[in-house]
Amino acid sequence: MSRANGTRELYGPRSGTIALGALLLSALLAACSGTTGSVGPAGATGVTGPQGPTTTGSALNISTATAITGTITSVTISGPPVVKFQLVDENGAFIQGLPAADISFTIAQLVPGQNGTSSQWNSYIYGAVTPGACPTGVTTCDGAPKTQATVETATSGTFVDNGNGTYQYTFLKDITKDPIVIYSSTLTHRVGFEIRNLVQANNGPYTFQPSTGDTLGIFSREIVETATCDNCHTSLTAHGGARVEVQYCVMCHNPGTTDPYSDNTLDMKVMIHKIHTGNTLPSIQTVSGPNTTPTLGLGYWIVGHGDSLDNFNTVLYPQDTRNCVTCHVQTIPAATQAANYFTVPTAEACGACHDNVNFATGANHSSGNIIANDSQCTTCHGSTSTINNGQLQVVAAHIIPEVVAATKFQYVVNNVTFKTTAGSIYPVVNFSVVDPTNGNAPYNILTAAPFAGTDPGTGTPVCADDTARLAIDIAWDTSDYTNWGSGVTPATWGQPISLNPLAGCGTATPAPGLAGPDATGAFTMTSPTPLPNPPAANCPPAAGTACPAITNVGVVIEGHPGIVTTGPGATAIPVTSAVSYANVAGAAPVARRVVVDIAKCDVCHSLLSLHGTNRNNNTQVCVACHNPASTDVSERQTLSATTPGIDGLWEQAIDFKHMIHAIHDGSVRGAAGSPFVIYGYGGSINNFTDVVYPGQINRCDACHVGTSYYPVADTAVQATTFLTGLSKETPNPTTVGSPISTSANMSVCSACHVDAATLAHMQQNGGSTTVTKDAEGRTILSTNPAYVETCSVCHGAGGVADVMLVHNIPATAN
Repeated sequence: MSRANGTRELYGPRSGTIALGALLLSALLAACSGTTGSVGPAGATGVTGPQGPTTTGSALNISTATAITGTITSVTISGPPVVKFQLVDENGAFIQGLPAADISFTIAQLVPGQNGTSSQWNSYIYGAVTPGACPTGVTTCDGAPKTQATVETATSGTFVDNGNGTYQYTFLKDITKDPIVIYSSTLTHRVGFEIRNLVQANNGPYTFQPSTGDTLGIFSREIVETATCDNCHTSLTAHGGARVEVQYCVMCHNPGTTDPYSDNTLDMKVMIHKIHTGNTLPSIQTVSGPNTTPTLGLGYWIVGHGDSLDNFNTVLYPQDTRNCVTCHVQTIPAATQAANYFTVPTAEACGACHDNVNFATGANHSSGNIIANDSQCTTCHGSTSTINNGQLQVVAAHIIPEVVAATKFQYVVNNVTFKTTAGSIYPVVNFSVVDPTNGNAPYNILTAAPFAGTDPGTGTPVCADDTARLAIDIAWDTSDYTNWGSGVTPATWGQPISLNPLAGCGTATPAPGLAGPDATGAFTMTSPTPLPNPPAANCPPAAGTACPAITNVGVVIEGHPGIVTTGPGATAIPVTSAVSYANVAGAAPVARRVVVDIAKCDVCHSLLSLHGTNRNNNTQVCVACHNPASTDVSERQTLSATTPGIDGLWEQAIDFKHMIHAIHDGSVRGAAGSPFVIYGYGGSINNFTDVVYPGQINRCDACHVGTSYYPVADTAVQATTFLTGLSKETPNPTTVGSPISTSANMSVCSACHVDAATLAHMQQNGGSTTVTKDAEGRTILSTNPAYVETCSVCHGAGGVADVMLVHNIPATAN
């Protein structure tokens, strides 16, 4: 998928500097005294200045606009179409002076579907494209000329600028005489334009019926709205940025347009499904994983402008492709045909994702290899089909069983108390697992099948083969989790206390510390591990400072029941993880700060599920482990003493604020020679270089809550540990408790800004990669002002390089 890159603005002198200069000049002039002398001779004629904007009418010149919005006001067809339109700037003021060479038009006809086929746009502006040389990375290309829809530049026909913000264009082509796309005035038509070489403009699609001039109440194929695409793509732009509206895209991306290099269709319904399915397309799967090499007849790849290769076999779609409603949103009034995906199933649309099915031969089309065409699709897959009890209907076939099953479970932390024994404090968690679809009836996790039943696939209890898992994690302190004192081994450093209520799986003996169920169906879990006692000294902000006891803790319930969905074995069910907070002294607890909104994550991810379906759809759960003290050092212990990881490192930070930025910027970091790699469970290698963020990576508001993207105070947020002292690398610290960390703001910004110049800038303004921490992994703040981050001076709200401005975040986003 294409990436829309943000821009960085350059700033000149601030207005305060200019005012100061004027003040000094006036003071100097005032200091001069004496009478005025005689008038001197006239000076030489100065250099002629640049030509100002040309104005021939009442409108502003287009060169003054920072954004352009065009609106087509009418189209008449009695030969070459005549288009009347107007342009306004970002303030709604009319603008003139548009060069004819900078605008192009296209026009298409909408043909209704017949015999099961879907309706389709047919462009009147088209031509044969002969391919050039096969691009690098492709061994074999098709090579035969193919027809493609295109646009007509306004220099081709007759272009008129009326000088008042209104324009007229008469096409060169007489579409009423086209021999292939037969003109019919009763069919729906659409005209659109694209503006290049100027500021960003829209495409102004104008849909109408020529015979009546009607624009409302006519048949129009409106499947997906641009705003829906922009949920992930921020601002959908293609072909150099001039094509930004789905209604415009479909005029060229129709069944009549084909890539001559790959012989792949560029029809929108096929192309978009294939692009988003990407590396999960069935045709490229092998026993060793997807074969992403562009190959004729396999996967999806096309060749674009300048013989550039677009290999979509590498696309990693961030959610399950069965979520048709992510794009086909039926609640949007303008998307009048959004339901077409299940009311008008076709071989072209369905075969786009199921690309190993040959409908002509029947290969891979059900167990019976059924031969079929569009006229027969609704028999099995239509919205009223009763075959197999309706399970072959498109909607039914795209239901995700695990997601449906998850609606029957909810984790609840009822309360958290603390028991003191021999001077140590032990957390006591009262919790329930309930069924929201059954009046919140509680599950008995000791006997209920999803937690203690037999897995038919393995013949063992679901909690014995890890198909079912339940964990209660206790993290501290909520001001910024570090879980100090939790242990000194790679596996425990910086990690919360984790309790397993299912530890007695397969036996009559409950897990140690577990009691219940009580009369309400709730269980109580007492931690056998106490909260650590604070050291007597060596705590922030200075070495001699006494250490405070733990005040507030976060309590997490995560894991998954195991249910048989499609068989033959049980499946882990992604139940949303729960989090609650408690104060050790019994006061009102202070929750961990909220920085991102899970609803924003789910715009692209639909349901954020990680770590084997254990941690689901709650970022407040993630931060308990992905905290400033933690790295992946425990999983890199599998490395040899002389060979680091594939990234050349012995450990990598997994602090949420650094990790998430680095993951989403994965491909950019990789291209810059700074790949982001995390070693996971069992030493698995997670290289995020293939991650291409589909939107504008600089738009912090895509994830952040409010203005939480602004720089933070050193005293409020912990520095990020990159070396714990537990790794095998030398000469870095080898003594536990001497971690090397990066200051909080630098940790965040350096996740994306990896170039040397920017890193140097951060360090010149107080950022540090050598922040010291105490023996428990907490930041020791420097008493030297030179090592205090001053990011907010320039990058804070109202600063000369305000994050909101340099990242192009609209004020309305906050």
